[in-house]
This record gives sequence, structure tokens and C-alpha cells, in this order.
Amino acid sequence: MDRQFIEQLLWVIPIAPLAGAVAIGLLCALSPKRGSFPSRPFVGLIACLGPLTSFIIACGIFFTLGKAHDTVSLHQKLYSWITCGAFSIDFAFEADRLTAVMLMFVTFVGTIIHCYSIAYMGHDKGYARFFSYLNLFLSSMLILVLGSNLVLMFLGWEGVGLCSYLLIAFWFDDEAKAIAGKKALSSTASATSDLSSEFFLFLRHCLKMVLRPLSFLFWRLMLIYWPLLQR
Repeated sequence: MDRQFIEQLLWVIPIAPLAGAVAIGLLCALSPKRGSFPSRPFVGLIACLGPLTSFIIACGIFFTLGKAHDTVSLHQKLYSWITCGAFSIDFAFEADRLTAVMLMFVTFVGTIIHCYSIAYMGHDKGYARFFSYLNLFLSSMLILVLGSNLVLMFLGWEGVGLCSYLLIAFWFDDEAKAIAGKKALSSTASATSDLSSEFFLFLRHCLKMVLRPLSFLFWRLMLIYWPLLQR
């Protein structure tokens, strides 16, 4: 498969299940009566289509990078997300060989879980809501895997944490399941605080690397020009 072609499809991998989550949510919101539309087979089809699409593209990435003789990675920049002077954070996705393996694993297992859930959740009244959460969970995990920078990775991590809570506490009428959801949320929040601390420590280290030469240059100039200024 052509490398440039498959590189342009990186964005489809996380967006396909996200589109499924949005579509199912909108269909439920626009239904005249709860449970009358959309039909369960239609919801199941939409829910499985996104993960299956992501899996097919992940296979293409896996074989494209596997055939490459040099160390290569696929990179796709969608747009500059945050810009401040020379500092820029891009909304971009990147895949190397390790990422390709993770993509294959996540999309394959995600597709199997979606297909299994069609029968497992077949008689539940929250059928469509469950698949909307499940699609969103898979999309967040794929953003976590594909994100080309720490900020985008952090966004994916937060999405995974939110969806973990929504899925674990799905039957929130049951007190035990609601409590389990709260425990999952608190555990994720604890991990998020650790990740945030490491992220800010990394930024501090980067700023030190930039500011230390500037500070050295400033004091050198002061030593040179201060006697001149005193005359």
C-alpha cells in the first residue's frame, strides 16, 4: 500500500469511532420516542462500522511500516492547535512500528468487543447509550496511542478516564455499580494528577534549557557593558 496514501488516513482511525458515538447520540436525541428509533440492529451496525474501519486502516499501517527497510514513521498534521510565538502545539497524529502494533491490538479487540456487545446488551434499555459510550472510549484510546505530542496524549487519557467511569457506572441505578464507577473515576483522577505533574516537570526542564543560555548571555553582556555605563 502506498505510504503517502495510508499516511493521509491516520486521522480516520480515531475519528471513525468518534463519528459513530456522535451519530448514535444524535439519533437517540432526535428520536420521537425513546426506544422507537433508531432500531437496535441499526445502532449495532453504526457502532461496529467505526471500529472495523479503524482496524482495516491499522492493518494497512502495520504492513506499510513492516515492509519499510529503514526506520520510518507516518506523520499527519491536521492544524496548529496552540500557537504562542515560536512555540506551537499541533493537532497531529504519528505512527511508528510500535504504534502500529498497538493500533492492531486496540482496534481488533475493540471490534470484537463491539460485536459481542450486540448480543450481550441486546435486551438492555440503554442499548444505544452503551454503544455511544463504547465508541467514545475506543476513540479516546486511539487518540492516546496516535497523539504526536504530550498535550494530545493527555487529551486521549482524559477521554479514556471519562469513558471508563461512564461504562463502569452504566447501570447507575444499582448502588454497587455506581460506587464502582466512582472508584474508577477517583483512580483515574489520581493517575491524571501524576501525569500532569510529570508533564509540568517536563515543561520546566525545557524552559530551563532555554532560559539558562539566555541568562548566561545576559550576565556576560552586563559584565561587559556595566563599566561603560558607569562612565
